[in-house]
Amino acid sequence: MMIGKLRKKLRAFLSLRSEPSLSHTLSQRTIYIFPDAQGLSFLFMLLVMLVTAINYQSSLIYLLLFSLGALFFLSIWQSFLNLQGLRITAPAELAFEAGEPLSMNIFIQLQSRLSSGLVAFWRDDITPFPIEIASCSSTNQQEMEGVNDATQDEYCVTMTGRRFSRGVYEVPAIKIQSYFPFGLLKAWTWLRFSTQVIVYPRPIKPDFSTFMAQSLDTSVGVNKGEELDDLAVYAPGDRINRVVWSKYAASDELVVRSESTHETKPYLLDWDAYKHVGKELALSHICHELLQACHRDQMIELRIGGQILGPDNTLAHHSKCLKALAEF
Repeated sequence: MMIGKLRKKLRAFLSLRSEPSLSHTLSQRTIYIFPDAQGLSFLFMLLVMLVTAINYQSSLIYLLLFSLGALFFLSIWQSFLNLQGLRITAPAELAFEAGEPLSMNIFIQLQSRLSSGLVAFWRDDITPFPIEIASCSSTNQQEMEGVNDATQDEYCVTMTGRRFSRGVYEVPAIKIQSYFPFGLLKAWTWLRFSTQVIVYPRPIKPDFSTFMAQSLDTSVGVNKGEELDDLAVYAPGDRINRVVWSKYAASDELVVRSESTHETKPYLLDWDAYKHVGKELALSHICHELLQACHRDQMIELRIGGQILGPDNTLAHHSKCLKALAEF
C-alpha cells in the first residue's frame, strides 16, 4: 500500500512537469531513465565482480568489469538518444458515442534517426501499444493540426482505452517508454494532452408513435407565424412538428404539412419536441437525427437548454451540437 501511494505521488509530480498541449517535443526535462529489475541485477553482478577482482587481484576480472561497466553507462546515453527529440502530436478533439471504447491516434515524428522499441500506455493501464513506423493517411495527417513534413520519419499508433459515459472529458495522460538498447534500463516520459474528448449520447432512432401521442396530448408542434397549406409525403429532414398525426393514426403513413414558402429551411432539432420520452432517450433520439442530417449535409439548427446553435452545416457546427448533447 505504501509503495502504491509513493507511485501515485511520483506520477502526480511527473505529470506536473508536462503541461497539457497538443504537441510535445521530448527533451532532458521530460525523459526519465532508471534501471529495471534486470538492470539492478546487472549492477549487483558488477559489484560482486568488483569484490572478487579486489580479493584475487585478477587483471582479467578487472578488464571484464570495466568493459561491462562502460557498456552499462553507454546504454544510459543510448536510452536517452532513443527518445530525445521525438515530437508527439495528438488530435485537438475526439468524438465518439457513449459506451464505445476511447480510441485516439497519436503521431510521433523523428528528425533524422530511427527510434526502436517504443511502446505507449494509458495512465493506470498495463496494456502496451507498440509504436511501429507507418505512413499516415491524409485524414490522419489533418488531425495533426498542420504538422506535415514529408522529410521526417513518422510513427502512427492507434490507442484504445476504457469506455466513458456521456459527457466531456480530458484525454488521460500517456506514457511512452522503451527498454532500448539492452533491456537494462527503462526510459520513459509522461505526456498530458489538451485533447478534448466528447462522448455524445448513443444514437437511437425515434419511434414516431410516441411523438404522435405527445402531439395529441399537448398540442405541441405548430410554430406560430408559419403558414401551412397542402400535404406532402414525409421525407428525412422534415420537422416532426409538421407531421399530421391524425393521418398517421388512420393510414399508418407519415405525411407533413408543406410550408407555403419555397425557401430551404434548416432541419430543426428542438428539445421541447423530444423531452416527453425522458432525458437520456430524448438525447439519443436527437443525436440520431443529428447524425443522419450530418450525413445528408443538411443545414441543422439545434435548440436545447436555452441554446440555439445554427443553422449551419459545417463540421465545426456538428461538433458544437454533439458537445451540447454531451454536456446537457
